[in-house]
Amino acid sequence: MAPSKIWQLYSAAKYITIDRKPPSIYIGKCTGNGVRIRSTPDFSDNIIRHLNKGNLFQVLGTSGVWTHIETEGIEGYIYSDYVDKA
Repeated sequence: MAPSKIWQLYSAAKYITIDRKPPSIYIGKCTGNGVRIRSTPDFSDNIIRHLNKGNLFQVLGTSGVWTHIETEGIEGYIYSDYVDKA
């Protein structure tokens, strides 16, 4: 039996994408209506969209009073008082 070949391949970095997004910690559920998703964990920052009671999302982490979430491909932060585990 002939030995198998080992290939080394190279590519320029501009052709490679690495997804560094953290894995979901758990699935969360929104407990209020009209809850704002913000682009950063700051009450004065841009509102990306709103969630309503029962909407589900992936929880990526928490920081102080903020929960980092992803829903429908959008990442943002919501006030942790409006988050329950689904």
